[in-house]
Amino acid sequence: MLAKEFECEKCGFCCQLDVKLRSEDVKKIKKIKKNFTRRKDGETFLKKNGKFCVFYDNKLCSIYLYRPYECTRFPFNKDGSMNEKCRQKKDFSSKVTQSIVKFMNE
Repeated sequence: MLAKEFECEKCGFCCQLDVKLRSEDVKKIKKIKKNFTRRKDGETFLKKNGKFCVFYDNKLCSIYLYRPYECTRFPFNKDGSMNEKCRQKKDFSSKVTQSIVKFMNE
């Protein structure tokens, strides 16, 4: 229900985050791309091209169907809250509230 209320503006903010990769992510992406990881503090992250992810291309993710788990969750944080810097935060919250009110009145 909530995912359909979120409409991405393709602002690229999420593609500037430091995306930590799980081993499953690496295996999945290796099937289609090579040379996309970097090490930091003993952990594996997506490489960046400047300030953006190496897969950021013309405001879209070039590996969208294979994107890492962390990317599939955005704009939501691990605790379920919405990332404060996401430009959709205010509009999304309003849409969710409207959906809940509609559901409660059915």
